[in-house]
Amino acid sequence: MCIRDSLYAEDNKESKKNVVARVNNISIDAEEFKLNYEFGFPHLKVGKTLEEKKNSYLNFMINEKIFALEAEQIGLLKSEEFIESLKKIEKGILLQQFVNKEIKEKIDVTFEEASEYLNKSKVSVKIILWPETSFEDAKIVKSLLDKNGLEKTVQIISSENPNLNIKAEQFETDYLSAAELPAELFEQISNLPVGVTSEPIKIGDNYYLVNVKDIRRNSITEKEYADKYPSIRKVLFSRKVQERLSFFVDSLLAPKNIRTDKEQFNLLLALIKNWKAENKEKFLSLENYVKQSVLGSDSSINLLNPESIIVKYEQGQMKISEFINYLSFDLIPEEEILNDNFPATLNQVIGISIRDYFLINYANENNYTSDTEVKNELNKWKSKLAYDEYKKYLQGDKKISGTEISSSLENETKKLRSNYHITIYDEILSKIEISETEKSNEGFYPVYVNGINRMAQPIVDGNWK
Repeated sequence: MCIRDSLYAEDNKESKKNVVARVNNISIDAEEFKLNYEFGFPHLKVGKTLEEKKNSYLNFMINEKIFALEAEQIGLLKSEEFIESLKKIEKGILLQQFVNKEIKEKIDVTFEEASEYLNKSKVSVKIILWPETSFEDAKIVKSLLDKNGLEKTVQIISSENPNLNIKAEQFETDYLSAAELPAELFEQISNLPVGVTSEPIKIGDNYYLVNVKDIRRNSITEKEYADKYPSIRKVLFSRKVQERLSFFVDSLLAPKNIRTDKEQFNLLLALIKNWKAENKEKFLSLENYVKQSVLGSDSSINLLNPESIIVKYEQGQMKISEFINYLSFDLIPEEEILNDNFPATLNQVIGISIRDYFLINYANENNYTSDTEVKNELNKWKSKLAYDEYKKYLQGDKKISGTEISSSLENETKKLRSNYHITIYDEILSKIEISETEKSNEGFYPVYVNGINRMAQPIVDGNWK
């Protein structure tokens, strides 16, 4: 039964909390609806007016909540696949909450900072930029540049090193704004006279020589400061997030003296290569293949010992059995697995996975799981995963077409909908402002969480019609 809010007086408190609809004990609030709608498939937004489109989309969301409740009632949420999927989602949510609380909430970008950035962006320089891997080599090249200039220096080095294929133009840049140059580089050359080669500047593992060939300066109006502040703020905010995140992670992990066991690394590497070479039909995903190797008893796969230690750190260690639950399989590029440089790639993925392991532990130690934002996000995804379980239950082992899936969903909805108490709050729904562009109306553009093979928001299944 579907009731509108005007007929159901006791739900007035809920409407004040920005709840758009309820299905038994499950609420859909305004924020969840707005994000789901804006990320969702255009063909599910049926109607000529925005209000008609919002109503049609809300009903698809309600249908999915009904399926989620059915899945819970018949015990589908006890499956190992559902439990593992929810655990993986929770880890991603905890990582995002860590970034929000420990990084983003503690960062601000002032108008003065944005103005300084804009001022720098209006100054552009054309430079000679020469990199070397050692300070000594950089000093030698500087001496040559000071004495001979760029063209002759390239000729001298080329004659002494016939195998080097270098040309003068590869060391010359186009005009670059100060904002486009690394901050540490710009700081070092800001007072460098035109035509003078700098002393070696260390950035990362390399040493750079810089010679400013020309400088351009453009004026800025007061209107430009105001107009560009929002976009510049986003750029600077993103930079500050990366800087603070790197600092936080370094301060958290450096004291732990983390080491990866070489033997276990090589066993894991060999197992991944076996999957690529032998599992050509990809009946098993890489993640399932590795987990089956570790936890299963299939003798056709070389087993990794679940009790073996793969990571050691101060006052602790990680067994293979624990580590594989944190390994970011989604970051492993399948096309590189058999390449010579894949060990380096795998080592990088392991590094990211270990970082996430400690950040998730930090989140748990600081009781992030009790945060309202975490609970709400987890409940949204739990409901979506439960819907997926019920959909799979309806299909069984049958291979059916997209049209047949749509018909199956529609028929099941007709059967179940009258069994649930549905309340829709029209006043709240009408007040939700939707950002609709021509692009969003014409096509579907999925947005994924950075570094995680998961959509940024759970959205209504595209198989509904």
